[in-house]
Amino acid sequence: MTTPIERPNGTDSGKNLLAQILLLLTGMAVHTLGIALITRADLGTTPISTLPLTLSAVMGVTLGTSTFIINIAFFLSQIVMLGSRFERRQWLQLPSVLLFSAMIDAWMAVLSRVPVEGAVACWSASLLANVVIAAGILLQLRSSLILQPIDGAVLAASIVTGRAFPTIKIANDVGCVIAAAAVGLVFLGNLYGIGAGTLVSAFAVGLLIKRVKPVLMPGEQL
Repeated sequence: MTTPIERPNGTDSGKNLLAQILLLLTGMAVHTLGIALITRADLGTTPISTLPLTLSAVMGVTLGTSTFIINIAFFLSQIVMLGSRFERRQWLQLPSVLLFSAMIDAWMAVLSRVPVEGAVACWSASLLANVVIAAGILLQLRSSLILQPIDGAVLAASIVTGRAFPTIKIANDVGCVIAAAAVGLVFLGNLYGIGAGTLVSAFAVGLLIKRVKPVLMPGEQL
């Protein structure tokens, strides 16, 4: 599938723009629900969310706020890496990630009222969250519009280095976990937000995307 950042003329299909936008928004809502749910399970959040979660505890801000701040840094890194190849329409990543971050906080507020206690409930919530996240990611990809800045940075690095997107993605996820661990140990004295659920999510989301893809994106290649 041609990636949004590489596509010079918007979409290469006859999809209605409004339908694509609605699909993107739905994907974002589903994805952020998954992030909030796995965080609420308290067994370790997703690898990519470990750094925002740790920084939220250090800075005393919401998870959505720290997610937005980190994504701004990833957005700027795209401009540096791509230079003249950075397309103007990619500035739309900024309002997109602002909404994405607000959705995280909204879901966190909703789920804070839902009791998740005991090992069975926590693991059930964590595993369900991975399914939800996988579905949300696929819906966003199917919209063929724009990526969130953190994924856009991975794609930019892939373009610049010539390395495969999945390879860079794994390296980025590992880097986020390492950075989160360092920040947590230095400022909080523990591995905040990192746990068994993080390890499970690292493998589960990718596998689930492969399983769910035939349903949400039949005939398309990632």
